[in-house]
Amino acid sequence: MNKNPPFDLCWRILPEVSRSFALVIRCLPRGLDDGVMVSYLLCRIADTIEDSLRPVAEKRRMLSGFAAALDGGRAELPPEREVPATYRRLLRHVPEVLDCYRALDPEARPIIAARVREMCDGMSKWADRPIVTVPDQNDYCYYVAGLVGKLLTDLFVASGHVPERSKPLLDAHAVEFGLALQKVNIIRDVRADLEEDRCYWPAELMARQGLDAGSILRPENVDRAIKVMEDLIADQWAYLRAALRYITYLPATELRVRMFCAIPLFMAVATARFCQGNGDVFLSPRAVKIPSRMVRSIIMRSMSLGSFNTYLQSWFRRWQHGAVDRPSPFQAVAALLP
Repeated sequence: MNKNPPFDLCWRILPEVSRSFALVIRCLPRGLDDGVMVSYLLCRIADTIEDSLRPVAEKRRMLSGFAAALDGGRAELPPEREVPATYRRLLRHVPEVLDCYRALDPEARPIIAARVREMCDGMSKWADRPIVTVPDQNDYCYYVAGLVGKLLTDLFVASGHVPERSKPLLDAHAVEFGLALQKVNIIRDVRADLEEDRCYWPAELMARQGLDAGSILRPENVDRAIKVMEDLIADQWAYLRAALRYITYLPATELRVRMFCAIPLFMAVATARFCQGNGDVFLSPRAVKIPSRMVRSIIMRSMSLGSFNTYLQSWFRRWQHGAVDRPSPFQAVAALLP
């Protein structure tokens, strides 16, 4: 193991692969932040292997080898040219990420290792399986995000920032917390995913509207595509509500931990509202994003009022039942098409 693990390097890489998570991980108490940062990078490495252009058999071998590398040795990785440019620097520094993992607190390492291995096994299982039903999507999302909810809960408790007595309540909603964040990304990123030959929308739901992965992005199909998305968003709200319950079970005195959870949750809530009825999800070359002023508002509210369950619940209800005005030039153009 490197006697001087390069945590500074890993912290510099983190915002390159996810600016939003880099922001919220910095909210965490010192020590816990390192563990969550390294966990995120390890999960992102596994996800990058899954998304690479390698044949399925090679992906499975690489995922298995990466999980084994947590115990020592080098990981086999896909060629840089076969992964998105955003993640190439991360892949160049996998040995340094592993060094940082091995330098973490002895209580944290087995927690992280167990979940990363489970993630790699699940990604291998889904490497050549289509997502046909909503339960299929839930199972896939469990491996890429739901188990992260379990990982975070275990790290919160192991670090002493959440009492052991709170763990059963958190465990009851930890998977849903992870799924809530992942499912909104799947809704928002459908165009980018399909353009990279990946589809996480259930084929069964698309077929109800006479659509499939090859037709859902066509401008003439936008109205039917929105109906599919409305089904997914309706399903999404149950997970968002469960994620809110997860946060309310965190100690009110641990504002930094609550902020870490509340900021991405309310950004997911806002994103779900902005996607609702919005044809730009399918028509725009850019992903639908909430305005920067709204991001700042979510951060400030989470900082100032995140300890108060009543406020969080009221805030959530206003978002769930409110309306978002977002004129769409892409929908206007699509309406003129034959």
